[in-house]
Amino acid sequence: MGDSPTLWSHLLAVNRAEWKELEARGKRSFVVQGGLRRGLPMGVALAVAIEVIQGHPFPDALGTGSFLGRALLACALFSIGGCLTAAAQWRALEQRFADDPFAES
Repeated sequence: MGDSPTLWSHLLAVNRAEWKELEARGKRSFVVQGGLRRGLPMGVALAVAIEVIQGHPFPDALGTGSFLGRALLACALFSIGGCLTAAAQWRALEQRFADDPFAES
C-alpha cells in the first residue's frame, strides 16, 4: 500500500499489522480524518451543484452569502455522516481483529 496510506486503505485494512498501525494513531484521529475527508469535498461539491442547477452566474455565485451558508451546512452534515461511518468502520475493524488474537498478520 506504500508509505502514505489513503483513507480507503485504512478502512480496508487487510491484516493485523495494518490494524495495529491504525490503532496506534487512535480512534479519534481515524474518525475525524474520515469525517473531514468525506465531508469537505462532498459539501463543497453539493453547494456548487446547487448554484449551477439554480442557474446562478458561475463563478461569481461562489462568493455570495447563500453559497457560503449552503457550503458550510453541507460540509458540516457530510462531515458528521463521515464521522459516523468512520466510527462504524473502526468498530468493525476492532471486532474483526479481536476475534482471534493469535492469528497471523
